[in-house]
Amino acid sequence: MACLMLQAVTRNELYGYLHPSTREWKEGLMSVTYRDMSNNKTNKHQWIVLDGDIDAEWIESMNTVMDDNKMLTLASNERIPLTASMRLLLEINHMNHCSPATVSRGGVIYVNADDVGWKPVGLAVLSVSCLCFSLCAHPRCSLACTTLPS
Repeated sequence: MACLMLQAVTRNELYGYLHPSTREWKEGLMSVTYRDMSNNKTNKHQWIVLDGDIDAEWIESMNTVMDDNKMLTLASNERIPLTASMRLLLEINHMNHCSPATVSRGGVIYVNADDVGWKPVGLAVLSVSCLCFSLCAHPRCSLACTTLPS
């Protein structure tokens, strides 16, 4: 599984780009991830999770992946297929910047924050925090893990 935090990278860092002076192709996170997963024939299911708000700048490049072509087309003219074992999941907060083309290409599952509550998020944060604390032997780890309200 590959989880990409979309707000943490630029479009060039995500997809790759041609260097302006050398005309050399510089790989991006998505191009490397897609190519590796596309060439991997051993895994039954491979997940690519795109976490972050949808931005019109990067989502338009994903439309060819989400339509019937199922191809990631890069600026280098390379086309990388979304194979049968690959799954794409967009974890977003809202769909304010989605075009009708993007909405029509995907299935939407809406989870109301009131239905979920704070506990799953709190437990996830604490489990990561406790893992980090236990790795560095932070004294607050046991306190933070045992004082979680039920």
